Amino acid sequence: MEIGRLKHRIKIYVIESVLNDKGEFTESVNIVATPYCEVSKVTIKEFREQDLDTRRETISFIIRYKQKVDINSGMRVDFRGVTYEIKAIETDFQDFERMMLKCEVVE
Repeated sequence: MEIGRLKHRIKIYVIESVLNDKGEFTESVNIVATPYCEVSKVTIKEFREQDLDTRRETISFIIRYKQKVDINSGMRVDFRGVTYEIKAIETDFQDFERMMLKCEVVE
């Protein structure tokens, strides 16, 4: 893994429902990790298979495998002011160096 390729910083967070003093549930945003990442480019084959709207709304982030918390598909990612929902997580099981987070824009 080339560390120099991890140029961008993302925030991974989870939204939790918290019971407040009035007995109402409110949504609370808890940031669980802020790793550096590489924004992955789409392959030519994937580019041709996807339509224009899908290409605009999907993005892949490559981060280091070792994180302080376990990242799952229920979490969200903030990248340059845009919120993404994690749709799939692909792990490099050969070297355990990196994980790829495939995300879609949250409307």
